[in-house]
Amino acid sequence: MDTPESELEKMAALGRVTRALIHDFNNSLASIMGHADFLIADLPPQSEQHLFAENIRKAALQLQDSLNQIKNFSADSSHLPPVPPVPPVSPIPQSILLVEDREMVLKTIKTMLEREHHRVETANDGFAALDMIRENPRKYDILITDYSMPEWNGKNLLDEIRQDFKNLPVIIMSGDLQSLDDLRNDPSNQNIFVLPKPITPHDLSVAILSMQRRPK
Repeated sequence: MDTPESELEKMAALGRVTRALIHDFNNSLASIMGHADFLIADLPPQSEQHLFAENIRKAALQLQDSLNQIKNFSADSSHLPPVPPVPPVSPIPQSILLVEDREMVLKTIKTMLEREHHRVETANDGFAALDMIRENPRKYDILITDYSMPEWNGKNLLDEIRQDFKNLPVIIMSGDLQSLDDLRNDPSNQNIFVLPKPITPHDLSVAILSMQRRPK
């Protein structure tokens, strides 16, 4: 017969599995919604293909809503405020270092940034990103990094940035909302912007504009 302690352990394990699955689904949704947005922006509004792209995006949003319901039902009580409305002006093009371990998500977000005329270089992990920054500390205006990566993750990279490059603005993104909530509530994180996945071009514009407007 299971003891109350073993039942609690099972519930905690279920919560961890649920959190990991939501994180993975949000990464996949980032690519699906991103490419749907590209098609919606580029296709003639009255074309059948434009309608198909809109339907793909609607289906992805429905899945995102279902994931949010699962998250709210689980032990994860994190809550991030919605990204503000579209900014009145577009961000000034920036030199950006983008760090993401999932190749499809990396390509999707890189395309979002380049379509807004930003100059983008990429790295697949925190080690490579830190080497690139150390090689030329003034090359990048903003660092955009995933938080949950294998081996050397966004937290490790952020700790190094705080120590050696504290004036470099950092946008942290993740499908793990609890991690982002913890970062947002940490008073030492004054020069970062937290961005939950799945990410849209609008989300990126708001985050970049916010970093540009912060005092140096």
